[in-house]
Amino acid sequence: MVIAASMAPYIHIPIPGPILHLDHLTLACIYIGCILVDYFICCCTSIPYHKYKLWLATFHILMPILIAPRAKGWTTSYIAVPWLITSAGVYVAEKYKRTLTLTAWFQTAFIECMATDPQGDQIRRRGVQRLLRILFGLAICRYVINPLLPEVPQTLFQYPWYSIPSVYYTFLMGFKGYLLMNASTVSLSVIQTICGIDLLEPFDKPFLATR
Repeated sequence: MVIAASMAPYIHIPIPGPILHLDHLTLACIYIGCILVDYFICCCTSIPYHKYKLWLATFHILMPILIAPRAKGWTTSYIAVPWLITSAGVYVAEKYKRTLTLTAWFQTAFIECMATDPQGDQIRRRGVQRLLRILFGLAICRYVINPLLPEVPQTLFQYPWYSIPSVYYTFLMGFKGYLLMNASTVSLSVIQTICGIDLLEPFDKPFLATR
């Protein structure tokens, strides 16, 4: 069945791409500098959190609009990791402002703070479990969700937004997006499995949605 997928959308708002496409070394240095500035503002000044949180959020939103990696596949990581570090660090800095060291700032972002102190083998088992969950999610994407989605994504524009097919495909694409975002933490799972360090699960922290 041939579908007119090239039909003009009801609303067309062109979104410009990033102004600069940089190599990994340059981008990493810029984002490290941004994280250090975040730490200084959050932990080394007397400015209340509610006075700078809007500017902090705006700054991190604008960064990927201004600069991006040359390889598009790395864009999500460059957006997510600095945001994760800042969100987790600010959450702790609200309670321990001016006493939080730079090392503790990074630890709050990646190292899980548990009431109990799990042993290395237990931590590694949890790392393996995280890896298996990620692989299971990727398998669902490939063998369950992908066959249910149209081969040409543009065909989705033929459906009204309120129609059942539109809601159905939107749910599938959203579910696939969630599984792929969860897969972006595979590096943390590998580090936890090999090193026995209890690393934080970013998608299991509700406070990240409110920072």
